[in-house]
Amino acid sequence: MFYAQAVLNRHRYFAQPGFLQEHYPALVRVEQWCQENANKDTELLDRLWPGPWLWLDWPNFSKWEALKRGEKTRTYFYVDALRCKMLEDMSEIAGRLGQPAESARWQARAERIRESIRRLYWDPERRLYADLLTDGQRAPIFSELINGLALLYRIATPEQTAAITSELTQPRADLTRVSPLYVYYVLEALIKSGKTEYSYRYLAERYAPMMAALDFPTLWEGWVGESPLGADNTSTIHGGGAGVAWTMMTHVLGITPLADGFKQIRIAPEPGALTWAKGLLPSAAGDVSVSWRKHGKDFQLEATLPEKVRGELVLPRPGQGPLSLVHNDVKLPVPPTGQKADGVETGQNTVTLQVPPGSHRAQLTAAD
Repeated sequence: MFYAQAVLNRHRYFAQPGFLQEHYPALVRVEQWCQENANKDTELLDRLWPGPWLWLDWPNFSKWEALKRGEKTRTYFYVDALRCKMLEDMSEIAGRLGQPAESARWQARAERIRESIRRLYWDPERRLYADLLTDGQRAPIFSELINGLALLYRIATPEQTAAITSELTQPRADLTRVSPLYVYYVLEALIKSGKTEYSYRYLAERYAPMMAALDFPTLWEGWVGESPLGADNTSTIHGGGAGVAWTMMTHVLGITPLADGFKQIRIAPEPGALTWAKGLLPSAAGDVSVSWRKHGKDFQLEATLPEKVRGELVLPRPGQGPLSLVHNDVKLPVPPTGQKADGVETGQNTVTLQVPPGSHRAQLTAAD
């Protein structure tokens, strides 16, 4: 089910001709299998799964295995949530392939599954989604990962979102922590829910011991000193933890494609509590470098776009009063909030500047 996300993201980032047409039939076959094995009333995949290896993250797996054996069915939140996300991705792919009826069908099925998940997995007393159902009943197991997925995949209602973000940012002892293998999903969920500052602090606190453990730091399979598998059974160099690189590229540096294959680029840093950042993304169109610094009421952004690639620079407003904008040593007029003029658009919290290929320096200052 992760495969659908991989297909869509690869197309967005590399845009190879015929790629979606080649992979879409495989996704349809996956969904056909799901439909054949789903509960006819809820459309959830409730069945007794063979073998012990149906799991998403080590801490969750350890808790699930502690449940008593003998239940007739197990229904896993993450399986149903991933299927919901897969159907939405399939809906987008079908739309891109000029199949509107297929697109609508997948979207409608995703909505039905989303409603079943809300009805069956949500625990109103704990104010979180449960990890799984055993014989149709919620198991008293709750995790950062599962509730991160609920936020990220639009399963949580607005009221539930407020409750979940509160529980994630002020975690209680019974909330299972996510491992480095899947921390990306929790970070993305928190940022999506407006908790950018907390998300960066969370990232820094969790990775600091890992970065300090070796002279040449590596990404570990488990957090330092608290692996659920024991210290001798986890890898100290594991690619599963590299999701944080995506978060730093797309949020801290703010680099995302505006058009498939990076034919157009958006650079919109989300500083949070950070005061500076710099880095480079090797995109399909060429290297994209970004450097920014925040000082008082002044925000400075430097970026280099590849040849033939246009883009937009989105600078966070350092205040709601009058603004001064300088681009490559030329002062530009800043239109009133909600208006656009001469390639500059002023939003409630940002100022966006349309730019051609090449190197750019932009400085946004709250004027006296």
